Amino acid sequence: VEDQIEKMNRNRELLELQLQDEHKTKEGADPRTLLYLMKIYAETNDKLDECITMGEEYLTKSGWDAERAMCCAIIADCLGKKDQDKEAKDFLFKAISEYPYDPILYLHLSRVCLNLKQYHEMKHWLQIALSLDSDKSSASLTNIAELKILSTKLLMKYYFEGERNMKKSYESAKLLYKEEPTTENKENLDYLKELNDLENASKDAHDLMIYYEELNNSLGVLDVVKSMPKKMQDLPFAWYMYNKHKTSRTWGKDEICYYASFGQSHFEQWGPLNLKSGIGGSETAVIQLSKEWASKGWKVVVYCDCGKQEGMHDGVLYLPYYKFNAKDNFNIFIAWRTSSLAGRI
Repeated sequence: VEDQIEKMNRNRELLELQLQDEHKTKEGADPRTLLYLMKIYAETNDKLDECITMGEEYLTKSGWDAERAMCCAIIADCLGKKDQDKEAKDFLFKAISEYPYDPILYLHLSRVCLNLKQYHEMKHWLQIALSLDSDKSSASLTNIAELKILSTKLLMKYYFEGERNMKKSYESAKLLYKEEPTTENKENLDYLKELNDLENASKDAHDLMIYYEELNNSLGVLDVVKSMPKKMQDLPFAWYMYNKHKTSRTWGKDEICYYASFGQSHFEQWGPLNLKSGIGGSETAVIQLSKEWASKGWKVVVYCDCGKQEGMHDGVLYLPYYKFNAKDNFNIFIAWRTSSLAGRI
């Protein structure tokens, strides 16, 4: 590895000197010099802005379609490393317009769509990449091992983020670890195995609860939830079934229920800790008012999409929105930004 790094650094120095000399001539830089140096800069994550500038210079010159596509792909790679995914996407389209035969270009485009959370489009480009015959693509652009590893990695992430399909994501992770047995891939495999096992166990538990429902046995449903491990109890389906079958309670005269939710995931999870990082005005109102009421002796429970911030903060109990039971009898109930519960409370 050290020999390869030393060789790359030596080639880089020679190419940089050569490029300086070429820029002094009437013809200007040789496209091959620009492209070779761009590849080194992109690989070492160094001089990304210079690499982009060199790529733009290269594209003003003539060159083989496959090499022009490579240039656009390298520019896109640099832009992606600068968190400019929209611009990277444009250059990958240019790369494909120059040379539409190489599957790895579509894989890189799929990866950019993943970063942009454009999952439907990500799947489209991924399917095209997997359908192309890599044997007919340019040997200079295509590395079969890279294709296999990158496509499997993208499939794993698509199934996990795009479809939330733990089984398919786990199967992809197993293939990925077989092709590339790194520590990171092993950690991903173990994590997805745990999620897949949890999903399978949750499905079995849910089916059992449905069976108890058909028998009109509410106690059976409650017993299933109570017997679950905590990580399963904290899943929304478990609390939905639990609230559906448990006996409602009457809140005390010193209790305030603050329902700060729309009954579904928020666009981002939030809680009192977000005051330090920044949060919207209506969320800030919930946090500050609840804190003040708690300081005056009220028992306040806030139901929201609090995620890992579930628990007691400044005397206020924060719980996930799905633990709310609309069948309870409330003393003071505050609905946040919606009147949808007015007829049910």
